Amino acid sequence: MDRNDPLPERRFEPEKLRNIGIVAHINAGKTTLTERVLFDTGRQRHLGDVDSGTATTDWRREEQERGISIEAAVTNVTWRGFRIQVVDTPGHVDFAAEVERTLRVLDGAVVVVDGVRGVEPQTEVVWRLLDRLQVPRLLFINKLDRTTSDFERALASVRDRLGVEVLPLVAPVPDEEGVMVGLLDAVGGRSLVWEGARPTQERVDAVVAATLDRLGERDDELLACFVERGDVPESERHAAIRRAVHARRVVPVFAGSALRNRGIEPLLDGVCRYLPSPVERPLPSGVGDGALAFVFKHAVGPEGDHVWARVFRGGLEVGGRYRVGGDRELVVRELASVHADTLEPVSVAGPGDIVAIVADQPLRTGATLRGVGQEVELEPIRFSEPVLATRLEPRSAEELPELVERAAALAAADPTLVVRLDPGSGRLEVSGMGELHLDVFRARLERRLGRTIRATVPQVRLLGTVAAAASGEAEVERVVGASRIRARAEVSVEPAPGRGVVRRWAVPGGIGEDARAEVDRAIRSLTLPVEEGEVEPSDLVLEIRSVGGEGPESMLSGLLAEAVVVALRRAMSAGAAVRLEPWVRFLVEAPCDTRSSVLADLRARSAQVEEVQATLTEIQVRGVVPLRRMLGYATPLRSMTRGAGVFEVQPVGYSPSA
Repeated sequence: MDRNDPLPERRFEPEKLRNIGIVAHINAGKTTLTERVLFDTGRQRHLGDVDSGTATTDWRREEQERGISIEAAVTNVTWRGFRIQVVDTPGHVDFAAEVERTLRVLDGAVVVVDGVRGVEPQTEVVWRLLDRLQVPRLLFINKLDRTTSDFERALASVRDRLGVEVLPLVAPVPDEEGVMVGLLDAVGGRSLVWEGARPTQERVDAVVAATLDRLGERDDELLACFVERGDVPESERHAAIRRAVHARRVVPVFAGSALRNRGIEPLLDGVCRYLPSPVERPLPSGVGDGALAFVFKHAVGPEGDHVWARVFRGGLEVGGRYRVGGDRELVVRELASVHADTLEPVSVAGPGDIVAIVADQPLRTGATLRGVGQEVELEPIRFSEPVLATRLEPRSAEELPELVERAAALAAADPTLVVRLDPGSGRLEVSGMGELHLDVFRARLERRLGRTIRATVPQVRLLGTVAAAASGEAEVERVVGASRIRARAEVSVEPAPGRGVVRRWAVPGGIGEDARAEVDRAIRSLTLPVEEGEVEPSDLVLEIRSVGGEGPESMLSGLLAEAVVVALRRAMSAGAAVRLEPWVRFLVEAPCDTRSSVLADLRARSAQVEEVQATLTEIQVRGVVPLRRMLGYATPLRSMTRGAGVFEVQPVGYSPSA
């Protein structure tokens, strides 16, 4: 961060601040919409383009090469006296965790829906996350300039797939062929038409009346105003919509085309009018008046490594001292607001601000940064287990240490990547959320190393747990010179679905720090035998009940770790080890006349078909299936459907193998 420039002071009160995320399925138009927001608000003078690699928020090389968003990008704009902090999020399923951690710090969201395809799988996933976090939202039906778009059909998919009550506030004005040629304001009764004739006044009045009727059914204040006056002023209509949005009774819908820059200004007005400010969002109980911020991302950019944090209460300032974790204290050295790849230094950050932080000590994703007198900890982020793994091979043994060091440093910025060294083979195993995720990691690692890296074909990452609680004991010994070293261990295991490996130490009298660290390292690198090979332990509680031994302390630590590993293997065997594998939710679209062959093939892959929908021309099949059975599925699907079939998958976690 360049600290030579004068530090700008805060110019917006929290009531005039909006923190929003733009979220959707891949290719629905999130980044294009963000670019139009930047242009229309005067934040930038050019119109960035995703396909040509000139989008401001897709500034990373991997994003420009692939034409997709890979990491969340933050920017900020001003609009009609409001400051809007905008987070453009990825839409590809491999980077869903990036979206999840970003949603934790937002006060509102704009969900983009493709006007041609309607609600898609990743949209459903993000919507459920927003529901869980109780985030108010608006909908933007995009791509209505296309001849195959259908506003009403897109609304129907929102009602059917998301199960919400929608309230269209801006609707498209279609021509005779159904193509959007204008927009109609369903609250104020105004219309904008850039081609052809304006809608009749009768139609405009009917649309406004229908909107008021829907609002009156859900807002007693507006209904009372209508009964008393016979009409409702426009300001009261907006107030009623705002109340309904904050209570999440309805979801306002806006229409347009981000590519053609249609409908952006009404959407910006809606963000300012209807979505909450930071002071209107509830905080966890027990939060006092001191500083409270949440670290949600480790960012690596042109100006160095830093973390992104959202301030929830109080303020942060350069030079200020804050607590993190139990009793660790650190000093904030630099603060900056974020505009894509540019950091703009600030001296203070107040409630609602999203800022980049450089401190005198490391900060991890999920950390709570708080004032010295604060004790509250915000809920940490829990990430899904990686589902695919590849092995990276150095060209020579001399290159291995640098490969491990650079890979570990790069993975530290992404909690969904797991890097693990296999000492026996000298290979570095990297696990991630999908093939694209691993490919992007390898490309970044190669760029940092300045050379290519050999990688194996990604394989499904398997885990192992136990069907029932069990215990195991082990004693091992070694003779080193004239010394005989013995180590003993007793452990117990029990199932703990979705919790990874939870370690508990119940060792009477404790053991030395070196021995404990050695045991922890052994457990992290452990694989266990189950049917069809070795797997990593997961979804279990491991309690180390006792460890001990005889021999020189300097030699005993490694043997204690070996004893724990042997005892754990015996406990897993006694508890009936169960192999876990990743399952995915799938959507397959194919021509109607291929229905029988598509369904038969899915069932042969152990798929559990949950729903089949049919139109005049195609079928949509939804269900769940083991991920390993869908690797390489694109080729047989194209063969069965004469090249017309498409599919998408969404991880849903680990379950016993089919």
